[in-house]
Amino acid sequence: HPGRLGDCVDYVLFDRLSMFLDSFVEPETDPLEQALRSDDANAIAAMLASGLVRIDDRDEHGALLIELAAVYNSTQAIQVLFNAGSPLGRAIQMAEDNLKFFPDHQRSLDLLLRLKSAR
Repeated sequence: HPGRLGDCVDYVLFDRLSMFLDSFVEPETDPLEQALRSDDANAIAAMLASGLVRIDDRDEHGALLIELAAVYNSTQAIQVLFNAGSPLGRAIQMAEDNLKFFPDHQRSLDLLLRLKSAR
């Protein structure tokens, strides 16, 4: 006979959207993806300087690198990408959307709003 709803379910709460997203996929081996997720500004700057990635590169869903950095709440990556000339695109909207569920995304939103007013 079937058990009651929730009998065999492990409930996990996540602090960050990136942790939640990571729970659905195998660990990434792509260096750019790892750098964005871990907020490794030095690695991102090195990839840009070497030409390995371009500021206007997009992922398979059409998201700019700075938008992905906003999704991952990677403020150092956001700053590096902005300083390299990245347009903000939908990064502010993405940060606002994530903030509804993940309070720590206020950092990214605040930074993006400051950057927008500086441009």
